[in-house]
Amino acid sequence: MRRLIFATFMCMISGIATAGDDQKLAELTTAFTNASYASLSAAYFCRNGIGVESYLKVRKAVEAGLVNVTENADLARQIMDEWEKKMARDPLYKNPKVTVDKCSDLLMERYHKLDAAFDAIANRKNTR
Repeated sequence: MRRLIFATFMCMISGIATAGDDQKLAELTTAFTNASYASLSAAYFCRNGIGVESYLKVRKAVEAGLVNVTENADLARQIMDEWEKKMARDPLYKNPKVTVDKCSDLLMERYHKLDAAFDAIANRKNTR
């Protein structure tokens, strides 16, 4: 699934790249995809501890980032739905025993990585 998402991102944002930028764009896209998934999965994992409302805020932020990068709201929703289905099927996410403090630390760490990955792509788009 991540390969499909990566390929889709590359197609959607390829207009910001020149021939020499392909490798850097691939790296930025991979970092953004991984950070987006990591943020959503951490929030999903911690949803019982942080509350559903907080989970939904993280989900909305991740989806907004995907929409901004892909410039396609339908694609972003599809990606989010696929990721959530994957998490719902994974036994790791069923009633995890994790503290609120651990979740807070995990979510902050993931947020900073997502923010940095998004900024890197946004800066790249603005320079082209």
